Amino acid sequence: MPRRLAWIWVGVTAPVAVLLLCCGVFGGGLLPWLLDEDAARVQRLTPISAVRLEDSPPGSEAMIEGIVSRRNSLSGAGFVAYTRFVARRDEDGNLTWEREEEVRPPLLVDLPDGTVQVTGAYSLYDPAARETQGDERLVGLRVGDPLLAVGRLVEGRESIELEADFVAGVGRNEFLESQRAAGLFFRYSGAFVGACGTMLLIGAIVAAVLLIRKRPAGTIV
Repeated sequence: MPRRLAWIWVGVTAPVAVLLLCCGVFGGGLLPWLLDEDAARVQRLTPISAVRLEDSPPGSEAMIEGIVSRRNSLSGAGFVAYTRFVARRDEDGNLTWEREEEVRPPLLVDLPDGTVQVTGAYSLYDPAARETQGDERLVGLRVGDPLLAVGRLVEGRESIELEADFVAGVGRNEFLESQRAAGLFFRYSGAFVGACGTMLLIGAIVAAVLLIRKRPAGTIV
C-alpha cells in the first residue's frame, strides 16, 4: 500500500476506533448501570397499598403495582399514556420509526384496596400495548393494562399521590426479568463493540509506528 494511502487509513481508522470504544463504554457500562439502578429499586421496595400510601409521609420512596383504571381519560386511539412514532425514510430509502411525541398525563391506578394517582414526568418502560396505523405507531398503556410505578410520595390536592420516576406496563416480576435481559444484551453488545474499537485502535497505532520507522531518510511526516 502506498504511504499516502496508509496514512489516510490510519487517519480514518483511529477516530472510528475511538468512537467504537466510547460506544462500547456507554452501551456496555452506563446503560446497564442505569437499568440495574431501576431494577435495584424495584427489588428493594415492596408494593404499597392505597391505605398505607395515604398514611405515609410525603417524600417517602414508594412503589405501587396495580391496573390502569377505567376512570382515566383516553388520550388517543384508546391509549391513556403513549409514545407516538412516525415512519420516515432516510437518505438510503430505509424505513425508520422516529419518536415524534410523548404523552404522559397523570394516571389513576386501581389497587386491591383503592385508587392511587400517579403524576410526574415519568419514563415509560415495557409498554403493554402497541398499534400501527399507516405511517404512525402508538406504544403505551391502555385501560386495564398492568402497571408498576416507582417514585416518591407528594401531597396532592385531595390525597397523597405518587410522583413517579418511571412507570412500566408489566408486573414486578416481569419488569425485573426484562431489565435483566436488557442489561445482559447491552453488556455483551458493548463488550463486542468495545473489543472491535480496541483492535482497530491497536492496528492504527501499529501502522502509524511502522510508517514512521520506515519513512525515507530526510523526509518529514
